Amino acid sequence: VDLYVLTDLHDMEEVEGPFYGTWKICCLEVEDGSGDPSSLEGTEFHLDESGDVHWTVPDGAEPLPFFSCETYEIVLEDPPAKLTFLDSSGGAIMTFKCQLMSDTMVLIYNKMSLHCSKVTADDTSRPFGQMTYSLLPALDEGFFADMSIRAADGSKIPCHSTILTACCPTRLGWDSSVVSPLTGLPRPALQAVLHYIYTNSLPSDATEATVKQMQDLPAKLPSLKGLGELCNIFLQSTAVQQRISQLLSEVQSSVELITTAANGGHPPEDLGSLLTTIPTSRSRSGRCYQPTSLSAPGQPALSDPSRLYATLKTCLREGAVAAAKLLMVSTLFNDHKGELAREERKQLLQHIRLNVFRYVHELCRLAIVLWQQFSPLTQQQKAEIGTYFVPEVEAVWDTVSKLGFDMRAALEQVIRQTDDRSKRKHKIIRLGQAFKKALHARELIRMKKLQEKLSSFFVQMFQKREEFRNMSDAEKARSVTKGFQFIIDEITTKVVLRVREMLSFMEGRMQPREWKYLFKFVTSRVSWVYHKVISQRQHFDQLIVTACEYVHREEFSFVLRSLQLLDEQDGDTDIEPAESASVHPVSKSTGCHPKKASRPLGLSATCLPPATHSWLPDCIGPLFTSGAMADMSFEIRPPQSDQEQLDWMDVNVFPAHRCIVAARCSWLRRALQSGMIEDISRKVTLSDVNPEIFKLFLQFLYCGSLDMKSLSTEQIADLMVFSDQYETDELKHLCELQLRSQLDHDSAVSFLNLADQYSARTLRAATLQYIMDNPSLLDSELFGELSEPLQKEVAELVQWSGGTHLKTSEEGNVQQKPGHGSMRRIGQMLDERLAVLYKLSNGAGLWETEVLVGMACSYIIQPARSPGLPC
Repeated sequence: VDLYVLTDLHDMEEVEGPFYGTWKICCLEVEDGSGDPSSLEGTEFHLDESGDVHWTVPDGAEPLPFFSCETYEIVLEDPPAKLTFLDSSGGAIMTFKCQLMSDTMVLIYNKMSLHCSKVTADDTSRPFGQMTYSLLPALDEGFFADMSIRAADGSKIPCHSTILTACCPTRLGWDSSVVSPLTGLPRPALQAVLHYIYTNSLPSDATEATVKQMQDLPAKLPSLKGLGELCNIFLQSTAVQQRISQLLSEVQSSVELITTAANGGHPPEDLGSLLTTIPTSRSRSGRCYQPTSLSAPGQPALSDPSRLYATLKTCLREGAVAAAKLLMVSTLFNDHKGELAREERKQLLQHIRLNVFRYVHELCRLAIVLWQQFSPLTQQQKAEIGTYFVPEVEAVWDTVSKLGFDMRAALEQVIRQTDDRSKRKHKIIRLGQAFKKALHARELIRMKKLQEKLSSFFVQMFQKREEFRNMSDAEKARSVTKGFQFIIDEITTKVVLRVREMLSFMEGRMQPREWKYLFKFVTSRVSWVYHKVISQRQHFDQLIVTACEYVHREEFSFVLRSLQLLDEQDGDTDIEPAESASVHPVSKSTGCHPKKASRPLGLSATCLPPATHSWLPDCIGPLFTSGAMADMSFEIRPPQSDQEQLDWMDVNVFPAHRCIVAARCSWLRRALQSGMIEDISRKVTLSDVNPEIFKLFLQFLYCGSLDMKSLSTEQIADLMVFSDQYETDELKHLCELQLRSQLDHDSAVSFLNLADQYSARTLRAATLQYIMDNPSLLDSELFGELSEPLQKEVAELVQWSGGTHLKTSEEGNVQQKPGHGSMRRIGQMLDERLAVLYKLSNGAGLWETEVLVGMACSYIIQPARSPGLPC
């Protein structure tokens, strides 16, 4: 199964790979010429490998219906390809016909076409939105601390007055001689507050009790307003997760109660033991028979008709409560998923999947228990049950008929109102209206299809009810008995087998991405029905009240009230409410956050925000320009031997703050803590560095960003070298991206040499690919100045890709055209790699080895796929 899973994942990435990435909507075409395509400029969406879609909508852009979709699916079986966007909260499902051509994609919906272009990673403005800004090392290690704050237990936590003054100003200031406004807090709360000041996030181990202790601090310190908002986000997301977990546990308890009741009040055996008692073979007629080794069960606990009737009522009522709580889980997840971090949503989906697996597992047990209870009954016992249930079945027919009439009437009213709105003629002047009209038409078609199916079902049901009414008492009893026998056969032959297949699939081959899409698809359908019922509640009120009367469980009514499907005065009020999580609803988030401190969607309160969404750079940055509270300096001196040749002969002094530069740069941290002259004198002297480059470096440490587009190529290259020397990987990566965006015929070889010397992997990969696409660069003089190993590596890659391989021997230049020579070389490389794989797979079976080698071959040969190479 694992090998099949790996193969499926590889095939999915192979086929869907061209769709992955960021796409920008360039223009929109409408057949009738309506709409303003300029309103979509700058709108982007990112399709990731996990099945999520992320939208970036600029301010002022017109909101379109599918901007709220968070999941997508690609269907390639029947051309043209189809790209489906799914909104699990609103129930919107939009399927576009997709035409993919290299780096362009056209999405067609109804009479509208969205033209999209793929966004490459060359845009260096993006990484700033992904980098974080933190001063946490200074707090964790306590280096250069000049004050401490006393906790409630008397312990002290060292901290830095410079950082506290810049990030959390107070009226009296932060000084060791002044009592801190944070003094006296419980130690966990004090640590969490300081963690927030140094990182703009809560600690990962924060607890609900600790966060509640910090909620009142913003009233004492207005500068901690953002802390109060983070606490609210944390408590809200924690409440949602706890409530969903509690509801899932209650559903599990309800399902177990149903199984126990069906077993006569005794907990059944585990599933493995139960599966040994069911028939496993079938006759040609389809009727199951028992193996000779099956021991006859004892007297069933539900052979008494009155007890069986009471048990069925209990099971149905408990099942209704469980279904209402599952609806509550779906609604909670959809309404509050924006408040949960991506990792929290992932964990919650895994938790829901585990519980669904348990429910299906319990359903299998229930089916086997019912078979055990009914299969050993004699014909006389079955006849007694049929006679007893005749009046109850007639009452059920009447109840179902009434509910069916009410449901059909309510659905007809909803369709009539929806149809009336669609017939009104509106002049479409905005793209959003055009998409909404198309969605409205699809929605109307969906409701009419639902009405047709329900009408057909109710017609058949009414016919069977009339047939049953016209029967004699004896015929009614025989009909009910035959119905029980049919249920027993269905449970044995279909339900158990199908449930076992489902359990095997969920436990084995179902991937997280498949489960996520399945869950969101189901919840989107449920959400669509739920929102339709809410919007047309006046037509469904009587139906819901009738359902509450039949279920007759206060817990059921409470859930419906929480879902706003039932008024407070409706439902059962003569029963004491059960202790349930659904009694205490979670309040909806107001979504009010300050502009600068607002956190991106999908980021929890315990995650470091991107530097663009953090207020820390805005607080620390001014210290770089003003030099206030500086406690050290950097001196940039020219080399002694080159002073006459250098333009920057004067000594340049840059004031700085030890706690900040040490927290942001590990090299400087070690230098300032070494106990050597830099540590004692609080001065770091540097030579062989341009002061302008060092100033840019220091600005990045304080501000977390740089205007890379304003720098020259030489400055960026020098800055990359300096950041590599001083171990500032984020700045080095930014320089790589900027140099990659400037890659051309003249700079490719020199950039490759630079990237190879300083292990700039991103830039090195880009330059190698550029040279492979432009093999004539191997004739340049700069290429001859590269190191011999690097020249050999580039030449082999060019040959591998089917390009012209130059300078392959000492005798002279050898021209080689792409084709069979390259294929022979590829074959040799494959033979070498396969031999290694077979050695590594020693001890594995033949089938496992062949699958492993086959998958490896597909990856190995992938770089050789080019239009000029006959793969």
